[in-house]
Amino acid sequence: MAWLLGAAANWLAFQSLQMPLGWDAALLVSAALRVGVSLSTVPAAIGVYEGAIVVSLSVFSVPPDVALSYALVMHAIDLVVPLVMTIFLVVRDTKHPAVERGV
Repeated sequence: MAWLLGAAANWLAFQSLQMPLGWDAALLVSAALRVGVSLSTVPAAIGVYEGAIVVSLSVFSVPPDVALSYALVMHAIDLVVPLVMTIFLVVRDTKHPAVERGV
């Protein structure tokens, strides 16, 4: 299920960035990311994430600079969205009445 959601996110990003790529590219990028990131020992998979996208998009003749730009945008989204959500939840939970009373 995660692979399909990842592929859907890739496909939507392709469309929003006006990249003429289909579901086959979206699925390949999703698969390459899952495999590449799972093998990475680098924090936040910095470099590995981008490399997996650049290599997988090269199969579809996407120029390396365009693929790297896409990779940087997607990696920022993958890192920033959960970070913002976490900060929001931590701030919200620390203002909860039970936390303030020490319960």
